[in-house]
Amino acid sequence: VEEARNVLQRGLALFPTLENNTLVQRNENVAFLAHTLAMIDLNVNNNAKHAKEVLQQGLWHCRNSPQLLLGMALCESRLGNDNGARDMFEKSLMADQTHAQAWQAFGVMEMRAGNFRSAKLLFECG
Repeated sequence: VEEARNVLQRGLALFPTLENNTLVQRNENVAFLAHTLAMIDLNVNNNAKHAKEVLQQGLWHCRNSPQLLLGMALCESRLGNDNGARDMFEKSLMADQTHAQAWQAFGVMEMRAGNFRSAKLLFECG
């Protein structure tokens, strides 16, 4: 896992970041790298804060990536920010209404929060 993480970090380092973005065009290829690295940080290393930072870099390149927005929602949820998670889930679904994983993950979060009616509707949509 660490080797994969290092490869992904080296790949991301090839692209501009929020801090050094002068005169460089945004690149949608960052979405795959950022999403994969963030999911390793979130699910393997249990580091939602770092995963969120990586996703923010990816979103700078690809603002409407449903995968990156979903990743942000999962990070917000893991960090205990349900309202922030809801906002990111909604943005992910606005970017791609057919994103079944976003519908399902949103439903799981609502179910865990005890919002069973909302969860049922989300599961039915996804």
